[in-house]
Amino acid sequence: MIEVFAIREVDMPACRFVKFVVICLLVCQFAGCGPWVPKLAETTGKVTMNGEPLNQIKLTIAPDAEFGAKGRVSLAITDANGSFDAMYNQGGGKPDLRGCAVGRVRIVLEDLIAADAGRSRDSYDEDGNANFENRIAEIFRSTQTTPLKFEIVAGTNQLNIELSDYSTELGEQFDRDQDED
Repeated sequence: MIEVFAIREVDMPACRFVKFVVICLLVCQFAGCGPWVPKLAETTGKVTMNGEPLNQIKLTIAPDAEFGAKGRVSLAITDANGSFDAMYNQGGGKPDLRGCAVGRVRIVLEDLIAADAGRSRDSYDEDGNANFENRIAEIFRSTQTTPLKFEIVAGTNQLNIELSDYSTELGEQFDRDQDED
């Protein structure tokens, strides 16, 4: 038995609409349409302690929502000279972009050498006390407590962060105040 399929006439306006939608989606895909990215500005700098460069310091540069700043964080890691170049984290597997979101930011510092040592069992005594020193005071390790606040402007930004024994003492005082609460 042979079956015969009837071909019915295709609604041409609907077909054109489908083609239009497909073309728009393809154009958006190749044109880079996607999540909103704020205006970015090149942001470089140096982190020092008592005038000496600090290497292996991770900077998290977060837009300060308290001042209406928007966007995702930018990240940087200092080199042997204490220098860094911030990269904007687009997320979603997209490549990072050079710079930071323009506006008020808070900078959080993390000592990667201490973080690496903290993952090793050999870095602690039998009572659980650390056998290594974190070069960054706790006050600088949280967006809620960091005193490092800057305005990122369009163009090029040079952020030089000078830590000192005083800032370490300030951090130790902060640690004691937190323990008392």
